[in-house]
Amino acid sequence: MRKFVFIIFFAFFSSSSTVLFSQTISLNKNKVFIVGRGTIDKQQFVKKLNIENNYLTHIGIGFFENDDFVIYHVSINNLNNGSALIKEDYNSFISEKGVFYKAIWEINLISFNKIYVLDEIKKISQKPIIFDNEYDLSNEPNKLYCSEFVSIVINNVANNLFQPIRTSEARNKIIRNLANERLYYPADFFIKNKSFKMIYEYCK
Repeated sequence: MRKFVFIIFFAFFSSSSTVLFSQTISLNKNKVFIVGRGTIDKQQFVKKLNIENNYLTHIGIGFFENDDFVIYHVSINNLNNGSALIKEDYNSFISEKGVFYKAIWEINLISFNKIYVLDEIKKISQKPIIFDNEYDLSNEPNKLYCSEFVSIVINNVANNLFQPIRTSEARNKIIRNLANERLYYPADFFIKNKSFKMIYEYCK
């Protein structure tokens, strides 16, 4: 894992579509990103369900709206007009209590752009979203957890690129038994697809 100090600041250039988070990391304003964080209280549980990332506990979809980098995600703690689907800036997203891990992946899929992504998010947000504490893909369509929301947006734009995995593939036998062979999307469901390029990672 790469570890380095990350100080957030924005530098805008009139002749460029790039926004710099630091001297070595840039975000293309035309791209879409998966933005993730890890919190201490959820790490021990989620890492047993993830494919390979031991730190990632929550993800959302990020992109630029005008000059603002925003993240859409389904939150267990916050509501927006009664909906768990909220929009935050990056600083708010990583200010959750107990955050020790942060990461950003750039999505490099053909014909994958933020216009289509935003259209899908608007469709999902037509009804208030309830956080799915059961992590069950078969329940009501307005009950979602964070990675389920991200997978729906990506699959609807990218023609069902990803499939859920069975909890029997989870790395911990206790989790497999508790989940009763349930299908689910782990927080790092996209991790092995080379079109999702990690451009930033930090762990305390």
